Amino acid sequence: MPRSLTCCASHAERLAGRAPAALPRQCHGFTLVEVLAALAVFGLLSVMLLSAITFGATAWKRETSLERGTDDIATVNSALRRLLSNAYPLYRRIDDKHGVVVFDGTGDRLEFLAPTPEALGAAGLTRFRLELSPGSGGERLVVRAQPELTQHPDDWMTSTLIDHVRRLRIQYYGGAADGAVWLSSWASQPQLPRLVRVDLELDTRGRTADLETTIALAISEDAQCVYAADAAHRCRDR
Repeated sequence: MPRSLTCCASHAERLAGRAPAALPRQCHGFTLVEVLAALAVFGLLSVMLLSAITFGATAWKRETSLERGTDDIATVNSALRRLLSNAYPLYRRIDDKHGVVVFDGTGDRLEFLAPTPEALGAAGLTRFRLELSPGSGGERLVVRAQPELTQHPDDWMTSTLIDHVRRLRIQYYGGAADGAVWLSSWASQPQLPRLVRVDLELDTRGRTADLETTIALAISEDAQCVYAADAAHRCRDR
C-alpha cells in the first residue's frame, strides 16, 4: 500500500478507537534537523536572489545616470555652439582712428552680443553673459541675457545650462593672420576672435566628466560698418 494510504488508514483506526498498527517510518513526518536544514537552504537561496536583484538594480541606475549625464553634456555643447557661433561684432568707435567690438572675455567669464533668439520674442541684439554661479550642489554654468538697448542694465534673465561644475576655462584664438595664438582673455579688440574654446570639468553624480568644445565665430564684420579703403580695412563709421 502506498505510504499516503497507509498513514491515512492508521489515522482512521485511531479515530475508530482501535489501536493502529505500528506506523512505518515514513509516516512520522520531518525531523527537526531536516526542517532546520531546509530553512537554512531556503534562506541561502533568498539571500543569493536578493543580492542578484540588488546588483541588477544598482547597475541599471548607474547606467541610467551615465546616459543622463551624457545627454546633459550634449545639450550644453549644442547650446554653447548655437550662442557663440552667432556672436555679433558690433563696432564701437573710440576716436577717429580706433574702435573696438563689443566682446569681453576672460578665462572664466564671457560677455558678447548676438541676435536675439526667437524664444525671447524680440528683435535686435541681445547681450549674453556666460559665467559660473553658486548653486545648491556646487557651481553651475549659467547664461544671462538682456536686450542690448535695455533701460534696466542690472536686470538679467538667467538660465542654468548645467550643474556640478568643478572648473570653467575659456580661451580665445586670434590675432594677426600670420601670428594667431590662443589667449586667456579677449577684450578691447577691433575684431572678434576666430575661435573660442570652452573647457568644462564636471562632477556628474560622483563621476568626473569633461566637456571641451571649440567654436568658430561665424560673423566676422559689423554689417553696419563703413570700412576705410586702406590696407587696415578699419570700420570708420556706422
